[in-house]
Amino acid sequence: MNNLLPDINHMLFLGPPGVGKTVSARRMASLLYEKGLLPTDKCVSIVSEALVGQYVGETPAKVRKILQESLGGCLLVDEAHRLDPGGSSAGEYKKEALGVLMEAMTSPDYENKILIIFAGYEAPINRLLATDGGLSRRFKTRIVFKDLNAHEAIAAFNNLL
Repeated sequence: MNNLLPDINHMLFLGPPGVGKTVSARRMASLLYEKGLLPTDKCVSIVSEALVGQYVGETPAKVRKILQESLGGCLLVDEAHRLDPGGSSAGEYKKEALGVLMEAMTSPDYENKILIIFAGYEAPINRLLATDGGLSRRFKTRIVFKDLNAHEAIAAFNNLL
């Protein structure tokens, strides 16, 4: 696969439930495809638990399989804050999953060939990013989704028009 994504900026989509983070990630993949920056418009959407194994050696294989499925498109890790290894019995496996993802963000095998979006609640995502400075540096784009009432949503839409 060609290196089609120029200096990709992996993204954080932050906000409360029901504000459109998942839908926006899918739309981002389509938009980048339409602009010729992604070879496909696919968006592989998973929950964070899909990356975490239950026995030694399972986690890296699971993460790499999902990364391969996402090549050329977008990988959306929904509820990404659940990958925070602190205070969890699966903490070591979560750390391992984060390590493989971080490696992929800069590895020639994946770099600029996949867009990775972490979606979740703002405060827990910030705690997750604080667990490893390397993780926070890999996400250059942060989009915060606000919980708008109907009047605010219409006003925001009118402003965009």
